[in-house]
Amino acid sequence: RTGRSHRGRRGGCRLAVRASRVALATVTAVKFDSTQVVIADDVPELSAAATVAATNEVVDLVGRDVRLELGDGRSRVGTVEPADRHDGVTRDQLVARKGRMGGCGQPRSMARSGASPTTNGETTEARSRLFLLHGYPESRSCWHQVAPELGSDRRVIAPDLRGYGASDGPPGGPKGEGYRKREMASDVVALLDALEIERAHIVGHDCGARVAYRLALDHADRATTLGASPVGQNRAMTDAESTPLTAQTVELLQQMIRNRCVNDGTPTSGEEVRNADLLTTFLEGRGLDVQHYDAAPGRRSIVARIEGSDPTAPSLCLMGHTDVVPANAAGWTRDPFGGELVGTEVWGRGAVDMLNLTSSMAVAFRHLADTGFRPRGNLIFFGVADEESGSAHGMRWMADHAADDVRADYVLTENGGLHSGSAEAPSIGVTVGEKGVAWRRLRVRGTPGHGSMPYRSDNALVKAAAVITKLTEYRPAPRVHELWRERIDTLGLPEDLRAKLLDPASIDEAIDAMPGRSGAGLHAGCHTTFSCNVVEGNMKTNVIPDCIDLGVDVRTLPGEDAAAVDSHLRAALGPLYDTIEVELVMNDTSTISRTDTPLWDSLARAITRPFPTSRLSPQLSAGFTDSRIYRELGAVSYGAGLLSPEIGPADFGYRFHGNDERIDIESLRLTTQLWLDVVRDFLG
Repeated sequence: RTGRSHRGRRGGCRLAVRASRVALATVTAVKFDSTQVVIADDVPELSAAATVAATNEVVDLVGRDVRLELGDGRSRVGTVEPADRHDGVTRDQLVARKGRMGGCGQPRSMARSGASPTTNGETTEARSRLFLLHGYPESRSCWHQVAPELGSDRRVIAPDLRGYGASDGPPGGPKGEGYRKREMASDVVALLDALEIERAHIVGHDCGARVAYRLALDHADRATTLGASPVGQNRAMTDAESTPLTAQTVELLQQMIRNRCVNDGTPTSGEEVRNADLLTTFLEGRGLDVQHYDAAPGRRSIVARIEGSDPTAPSLCLMGHTDVVPANAAGWTRDPFGGELVGTEVWGRGAVDMLNLTSSMAVAFRHLADTGFRPRGNLIFFGVADEESGSAHGMRWMADHAADDVRADYVLTENGGLHSGSAEAPSIGVTVGEKGVAWRRLRVRGTPGHGSMPYRSDNALVKAAAVITKLTEYRPAPRVHELWRERIDTLGLPEDLRAKLLDPASIDEAIDAMPGRSGAGLHAGCHTTFSCNVVEGNMKTNVIPDCIDLGVDVRTLPGEDAAAVDSHLRAALGPLYDTIEVELVMNDTSTISRTDTPLWDSLARAITRPFPTSRLSPQLSAGFTDSRIYRELGAVSYGAGLLSPEIGPADFGYRFHGNDERIDIESLRLTTQLWLDVVRDFLG
């Protein structure tokens, strides 16, 4: 019977055989009528599940006796039953129960000693083993069109790699520890051992090609030949548009990084005009009219649009900011503004926040214009300045001075695309809301004096240190809001940990038990947070300071306003609160967009092209973006993107505003294609 992905198709039957509940000898083939199916045991200690390929039209084997031809005149006969009659086996798989032994002897060994040699010293048996290691769509099913033909004169084994398809993954959640290529290659070697195969031809696709390469490096004696291959109908890898567009995204991203549009929070920083002019040059000349908006000298934003054919249709904006935060080169392995392509990764400040998305949006937008795409509703590209420092010279300025030029019903911006969930229920995150940002400046006053006489002095810096300590130690109560349960449910956590994280009384205990900073993202997702990041004052080593300003980054949960922030400060500081002055710097409350929208549906369809079994998971971001201002204008705004499954949430989070920021080419390819697929689906 065909698997779920291919039910009803002819010529591509596959049969997953798992024998965890019964003993089943390793077999060479199942013969049923004219259908030959290559199968292998499911060995419990392996994380790869064996697959099979059939060379004839779809047949229903359930309830039928099949003969397992073991070779040398020996065989085994068994009855095929639906897999859902056995624990631990998924629907649409079949398991062959142990039958009676025909012929004579024990199950034969596949050792090379009994095989005839070839001219190059290899045995005929060794040459006939072919392992197919999948990439997209993340399971062995990607080989369904080529496996039957390849299986006509050789034995084909196509496992699900660990954590994909029907195979189990290592503990700790998907795409995290345990997914290194060396470990996945070791799984394949273990499968070779279990099947008693000394050497085999290894062909890999995408992720599988990298596993195959690692296997060849670490276990050269087990690979007869090594190859990398695209897969027939796999559009994400074979489309003619994918490769050149990815190259354009890489090149544009490198140039944007090298332009050093560093926003340190001062009005004269940023110089986003450099990236704005770069994007203008990239887009102009294709019938696109690019408009410039200068909020201040050097603080330029740009807007381009493709007019829609239907004035009643919804409009969509692709918005990416063009500024980046400062970088301390001393902490980097490479030049933070070199834009280097190192192996398969682009390095530099802004590679994940968010020049990767901005460049991919520009490439997709230009490609749509080049190919004559005519949307039903307006399609807007918006390269905006000053997102990294509160938007005063970017989106906030545009909303106040040119709102109609950027107004849209729907917006796609930063940040999403991380993979989570279990192998059985994978999910991809989309940011639908963000915590509020409530920056405060706390002024601490003292009495100046000479630094040589500190006894009983009124030192503003010492008092400020006490304020910092109080805020750092403050532990506000956690709150389970509307998006918290969704986030926890998509992590694929053990049930006891999941229960603790959903109970306000035990959340802090569960997060405290996590190693290092691994719980930082979860903590931010259910707490109002306070981070003292700036100390300013007229200080000199021999002068006791009389005034210190503290810059405090406060991030609020949904429903909290300025009064709630003051209540938190009073609770944290106690009597110290009455000795300081509190200045409001920013006070944008938390915002959330609904998910019952046509754009959400388009995103859901788009991500299933490369990841057929994944679903969207709505997320609340701890950081603020320009989405909050678009939501004030009445738009539905999502933070999207599509990353390689190999990027884990912790690793990705550390790259934001951190050292050695970088993005892999595969993520750039996936994201560029995502914009094209979503726009065509939503506006086509």
